[in-house]
Amino acid sequence: MPKGAEPERGDWLRRQQPPRRRAWAFEEQLFGRIDAIAERSNGHRPTVDPRPTQAQLDRDYLLCRLEGFAVESPSGHVGFVVGLRFRSRVDIPDLLEVSAGRLGRRMLLIPVAEVETIDSEGQVVVLRADPLPRRNRVPEFVLRLSERLQSAL
Repeated sequence: MPKGAEPERGDWLRRQQPPRRRAWAFEEQLFGRIDAIAERSNGHRPTVDPRPTQAQLDRDYLLCRLEGFAVESPSGHVGFVVGLRFRSRVDIPDLLEVSAGRLGRRMLLIPVAEVETIDSEGQVVVLRADPLPRRNRVPEFVLRLSERLQSAL
């Protein structure tokens, strides 16, 4: 070290580094990372949409408050929602517990994906398809009747 020269001190505050060109917003960092992960996973989307629409937020809100609503399908009345089952997430139910049948003794578990519309004012849930497919029993009856007639002859 030459005489009269001060030893170099490390600048522990790193004042000599140029400032960032632009400040990163937390939201941009978070969503940028989620989008990058989604792209790397062969096109599979993340489980939770980081930017849900207002309609999706309203639907999720209503799904948690369906107890007591009537359940309708394209073929008619199914029953009433008596409970909700949460499996994959704690804020949105996966299944609706519906008491069905004439006396309400039959319990159906209907996936939330089957819900077409929710009418909060009328307290009605409309399903996409009938959860209890109605069987046409006439062909079975005709077959059994013809078998009995043939066996009687």
